[in-house]
Amino acid sequence: MNLNDEKELRDKVYEYLLFNNLAPIAKSRDDLNKFTEQNFGIEIHKGERGVWRDATRTKKITNDKVGIAVSFHSVTEGPYNDSHGLETIKYAFPNTRSITHDVREIESMKVAFENEMPLFIVVGPKGGDKILRRGLIKSINYDQKFWILEPIK
Repeated sequence: MNLNDEKELRDKVYEYLLFNNLAPIAKSRDDLNKFTEQNFGIEIHKGERGVWRDATRTKKITNDKVGIAVSFHSVTEGPYNDSHGLETIKYAFPNTRSITHDVREIESMKVAFENEMPLFIVVGPKGGDKILRRGLIKSINYDQKFWILEPIK
């Protein structure tokens, strides 16, 4: 698989999620992952970290140790200064005790930016319904440590 194949796959996955009423409102990330794993062999978001890069799968596409970001989950009322509008989304860089993971996640988002790779955007509390969108990173602010994304309509 190459970068163009990955872009096409992500577009197709999102369209199928919409068609099957799993987006833009999703009951849980588990529901999304079960559907996408069963139908496409991929998952949208796993784990407790905000940025998910599916390193095992995406490192094969980028041929490096980083891979490419697949999604991010912004927890409403979370510890970061994220903001969500209809036209733009501001998402803060990770800042945890796991510096290596943080750096790899930031690098994987940079790879997504440089390749205009669509990301799955999951917004919502840890439990309960989520909003699932698709977006592109439009800019990176390294000084203030955030990304600006625009939803794909």
